[in-house]
Amino acid sequence: MGSVIEFNPDYRIEVRKLAGGSALVIVDDVLRDREQLVRLAQEQFPQIPPGGRWHYPGIEVQLAEDFAEPCARFFRRHVREYFDLSRLVREAYARLSMVTVAPEQLTWMQRMCHVDISSTTPGECVIASVLYLFEDCELGGTAFFTQRPEVTPYLELLEQGNPGPRSAEFEFFQQAPVYHTGSNEFFQLDQVAEARSNRMIFYRGNVHHSAHIIAPQLLSEDPAKGRLTLNGFYRVATR
Repeated sequence: MGSVIEFNPDYRIEVRKLAGGSALVIVDDVLRDREQLVRLAQEQFPQIPPGGRWHYPGIEVQLAEDFAEPCARFFRRHVREYFDLSRLVREAYARLSMVTVAPEQLTWMQRMCHVDISSTTPGECVIASVLYLFEDCELGGTAFFTQRPEVTPYLELLEQGNPGPRSAEFEFFQQAPVYHTGSNEFFQLDQVAEARSNRMIFYRGNVHHSAHIIAPQLLSEDPAKGRLTLNGFYRVATR
């Protein structure tokens, strides 16, 4: 199946600032027809078991290059200036994703926000994007966080994915599992990019973030009802 991604020339754009000064670019009415991607997910997802990636709480399928290229082209023409990057997108890929895991089944890694990439090659920057393909905004947008510098980093308290001896002093490890949606001992909530159907957000891949899921009872394995997104990643040359 060929690419079904066609961008809407009448999109609307908003630029916010995250803590630390990095841009959060929000584009509304971004696709001409988001339903085509929903139908693609309905075709693909029954063949994909949940838990395909160790840290993602749901179902994912990587798409062919002809899906990533239109996203990279849109970024290059309309978004990259807000990150002060060059026009050279060296690599791009995209995947359809859908959060499906109930809170009580989350691993310790999945209970905390994360970065998409922790380091890059000199002269490069990784930008991530999320396109919300669902209609029910209660399924949640994306929350952004800043790390508390005075606290031991969360990942250093895990050993082989489970709490190590040093974790005992932190209340977080005594709490029931939930999706990360607010401030805690390790991270301060910066802001939330609210979900909206056919909205696409762009941010630097080294910014801590998490799906802002405050109504997990709404999660579904049906792409027509669930928290379906198109996630993109772009390796871009700096100026």
